[in-house]
Amino acid sequence: MAGKQQNLRPCFDCNTLLSPTAKECGKCNSTDPFGFQRSADKQKLILMLGGALVAIVLFIAWKATGITPLDIAHGDFHKLWQ
Repeated sequence: MAGKQQNLRPCFDCNTLLSPTAKECGKCNSTDPFGFQRSADKQKLILMLGGALVAIVLFIAWKATGITPLDIAHGDFHKLWQ
């Protein structure tokens, strides 16, 4: 019996010990008892915010210097030195 208890994992929400294959917690009814979906959602949010930040920086650089993403792609940086 002790071997089986060592394989149990705590629920992310209520710390009830569950089988690693559990799809929901019987105590708190969490449908994401190990937080996998929340972790994936957080990673997606971070990537979206990072992309938005890059877009904002590129827009500001374009407005401030006149250099466009196509200029950068072509290696044409002469507008930066003017």
